[in-house]
Amino acid sequence: MEPIKQEQPMNDTISSQLSSYQTFLAQLLAQIADASAETKHALANRDHFKELVNALKWARSQNKDLVQLIQEQVCEVVQSLVDQKGDIVEIGFESDMVKELQILLQTIPLEDVKLVHANALKLFTTYGTFQIKKQMNDMKVPQSIIRNMKSKDPAVVEKTCATITNIIIDYREMTYQSNPIPNPYLPIYKESGVLSALFQDGVQNSASDNIKTIAAFGIGFLHRGSALDPEMKSSVVSTLKKGTKNQELSINYLSMDILCCLAWNNANHEEILKEDFIAELVQILQKKEVQFTPSILDIARILLSQGTIQTQSTVISAIPLPQIRILTRDPYSDIRNSAFLLLSWISSRADMLKFQDMKIQVSGKSAEIRNQLAQGGLLNDICEALKQGRNNVDDKGGVVISALKVAEILFDENEEIFLLILGKGKFIDEISNFYKAIESEQLTFNFISVLQYIDFSLYYEKLVEIKTESFLAGFTNVLNSRDEDVIIITLQFLNPVICTLENGGEFEDKDPALPILQKNGGLKRLIEIFKSENSSDEIKKYSAFIIGSLHKDMKLPIEIRDDLIELLKKMADDEDNLIFLQQSCLALARLAEEKGNTTAILSGDFSSVLRKYISNEDVQTYSRALMLSMVLLLVNFEDSNQKVRNGIPEEVMRRLKEEEAEGVSVLASNIENLLSQSSEKSNLVRR
Repeated sequence: MEPIKQEQPMNDTISSQLSSYQTFLAQLLAQIADASAETKHALANRDHFKELVNALKWARSQNKDLVQLIQEQVCEVVQSLVDQKGDIVEIGFESDMVKELQILLQTIPLEDVKLVHANALKLFTTYGTFQIKKQMNDMKVPQSIIRNMKSKDPAVVEKTCATITNIIIDYREMTYQSNPIPNPYLPIYKESGVLSALFQDGVQNSASDNIKTIAAFGIGFLHRGSALDPEMKSSVVSTLKKGTKNQELSINYLSMDILCCLAWNNANHEEILKEDFIAELVQILQKKEVQFTPSILDIARILLSQGTIQTQSTVISAIPLPQIRILTRDPYSDIRNSAFLLLSWISSRADMLKFQDMKIQVSGKSAEIRNQLAQGGLLNDICEALKQGRNNVDDKGGVVISALKVAEILFDENEEIFLLILGKGKFIDEISNFYKAIESEQLTFNFISVLQYIDFSLYYEKLVEIKTESFLAGFTNVLNSRDEDVIIITLQFLNPVICTLENGGEFEDKDPALPILQKNGGLKRLIEIFKSENSSDEIKKYSAFIIGSLHKDMKLPIEIRDDLIELLKKMADDEDNLIFLQQSCLALARLAEEKGNTTAILSGDFSSVLRKYISNEDVQTYSRALMLSMVLLLVNFEDSNQKVRNGIPEEVMRRLKEEEAEGVSVLASNIENLLSQSSEKSNLVRR
């Protein structure tokens, strides 16, 4: 018979520390109960996380029965504090709380692991940034806690599984447009047993559908673009397919997203296509459940692009083409985009593969090599795609999108290519023609984004050549789009084009684009965009630049005159945005050529506005401010001379008169002469 073990009494130091932590945690839990987000943030900032970490560190070296409650209460506090995204997660992570929870969850006996322990760690993966989750991966958190997947408590298993899966999944790597890079963590998680734990203790043996689904998410994302192991393929894919019918939207979405990841490898296709899965997706599509439409279209497209002839036949036979064509006019841009790509993979597979290969061919190449490839036929192929696209936008729109993605790479940081895309039948001409042909409601970001890559900086004088009726007609149609991204990119592209005049634009020259845009409805649409309550501040500013520049030496329409000029003047405060400073000042200078606009320009504290422009260190900004001053003095000397005098500090005028930048010193001297003549006249009157 074994002797009875006598429980050792606590020494005074341990007892005192235990009591101190118990009091601290009880008080903290009371403070956190029903506390606002602000209060929780304040508590987190008071070094409380460090004290919580110290409590866990101290408890590790004590009798487990003695400190079990302390450990649970620490986790309760963490649960209460880490309940949303934001600074609290960062503060907790930086305090080493995750490290301590990791140690706790791998060292306390499995039977003692409770929901509160597992959930405290899981919340850092729910609300933490991608950087935090990456660090948790590097800390080997999944490897540390996989043993808890064997807990008899389903709640502990679910939180453990969710922690691992949240660390695995990086939503930035969810790829729908191009074949993904295989997940670099797959071999690591295979070797360490994380993958087998997710499969055996999650998908295969768990009685909980929720646990099965969460585990399948992790396994599926690890296998993005890779073949699932044969022993797990059926269970994982069927779990994900079941997830697409789940009543919880987040599970439904993610199930489809993970199936997209797996569809990039045709070794997974047979399992995905079983049980008429495409027909099931089409049924969802026909119910017009908009939230699932992009994922359904993407799954079908990826299966088509990567599949065998048999897979292609299976998918195409199930797809209702008339309905997909209708979706190219859907209110949602991502649905329109996915519909175009799917239709082109059905109708023009060879072209889609060609541009897919071209994208690989040009990626990572120097500007010199890209220009050689462009001259060697790539630009001709892109232009041909644009020509075919305008004759059959529905079926060829996806080809155009793919061709423009190649163009983006060709144009990126490549100033010299501008000369290759200018001229009759060349890229600028063809894309304008395409924009005339496509219905404005069909436009998406992917038809327009190429404009961001066209660099005019070396060839501003050439922009006059494209400022034609034909060119402007295409972009007028684009401005009728309901897509904010399409409008802002178009306005940003048009801005330097509109603001460019032959020979720089002489004083009192009219802008030749104005009558064109008045005739084709472009000006009316620009004014609608400017006046719309739905337009963002950025859209309003760019539309103001263009409308203002168009009205060089012309009266602005009275219904927008005051508001537009006031907005342009307010942009003098945007000292960190050179585009806004330069373009607003230029637009004001052009408007000032018409005396009817000067009253609004000079209204209020105009001297302060001018002072902000003229005192800026950017040469374009202060040279345009001088131009504005000069025009005002020439057009409306009586009302402007005192305000211009007050707006140009003497020390700034002295500096500008000695400025070496072209034209600046001449302008400054001419302005000073005009103002001095005014002073002499004033003195004569007083005498």
